[in-house]
This record gives sequence, C-alpha cells and structure tokens, in this order.
Amino acid sequence: RLCAGLCRPKWQQRLFVLAGTFLFRFKGENSSAMKGVPIPCESVTLDVVTDLDGSDFGYEFKIRTLRKTYTVRSETAEERAEWIRAIRAETKLAVKLRLGHASLNPQHKDAYAAGVGGWEKRLSKDAAEAESGTEMAMVSGGAMVTPGGSVLGMA
Repeated sequence: RLCAGLCRPKWQQRLFVLAGTFLFRFKGENSSAMKGVPIPCESVTLDVVTDLDGSDFGYEFKIRTLRKTYTVRSETAEERAEWIRAIRAETKLAVKLRLGHASLNPQHKDAYAAGVGGWEKRLSKDAAEAESGTEMAMVSGGAMVTPGGSVLGMA
C-alpha cells in the first residue's frame, strides 16, 4: 500500500502521569496497573512535531529515550507547552536530586520509589540478558564481536 508519507499510525489514548521525576504510562484513567517501565525524566529529550510547512501538526511532541520514542498528542498547543515545561522541570529536579542540591516533594516520594524500583528492575533484566549473550553485540572495524568475545565477519 502506498502512503506517500501521509499514513499515520492509529492513535491509542493513554494516560501519562508525571510524578517523582518519572513519567508513568497507563492504559486509561481506570487502569491500576502501569504500562511498561517508568520513564526517568532525566533521560528524555523532547521534540515538538511540526508539519512540512512548519506549522504544528495536531499538537504533537515526541518523548525520546534511548530505547523508545513516544509520539504524544495534546488537545491544544497550550496543553502541549504545559507538558513540555513540566517534563523539563522534572528533568532539572532529577539532576539536582542526584547531585544532592534538592529534596523531593513529600507527596511524590511513593511515586519516586515506584519509578526507581521499576527502572532498576529493568536495568537488572538488561544486565542479565547481556551476561547471557542474548542481547547485543559490538561492531568494531567491520567485524562483529559477540559478548563472549568471538569475532565474526573478518575478511
């Protein structure tokens, strides 16, 4: 099927909650279970999505992490700007917390603990996969070096 750049994925409404320097995703307002891994604000970059002519396209913005990019749509430009400001403020707070130059809002301590716990669980899983050699290989000078040290593809 030809789309000529006009096809867009089907939008799924999700609830994002920003608390304790983490972004939490839920399927909806009535969901009690978090969807995926908490996103630490200190590890995201934000981009406003514009149309080809430079105008705003559906008040979208992208939340980029090392693993994944989330395209988010707001109902208004003001709402989008508010989300971006809030995420950037939490990013600054996360850095200050790490350096010991700030303290966490007591109302967000549980959310922060849940975010750290979920993130550390994911990092532990990634480390275990890397140790077992199932995850990644490094590419070096045209050859691939597997985690076990085997060299593949040398001519």
